Amino acid sequence: MLRYKANGSWIEQHFIKAYEAEGMVLEKNWRLLSSLEDLVALCDKLSHSMAETLNRVQDLRRLIAGTVRGGGE
Repeated sequence: MLRYKANGSWIEQHFIKAYEAEGMVLEKNWRLLSSLEDLVALCDKLSHSMAETLNRVQDLRRLIAGTVRGGGE
């Protein structure tokens, strides 16, 4: 749900508030950990994409590049 949303978005703020309200504690580097997990998933999807799915390949490449740059998109 938080993927590719800007840091500090209203969705992120409400997610964090609800998460902490349940007694959970976010690691200090939770954004980095989340981005790394996303990167692995995106690379896996790209490795299973085909030339016939050009739009998917382009979208995945854009998302991977954004994740590596630290911007999510």
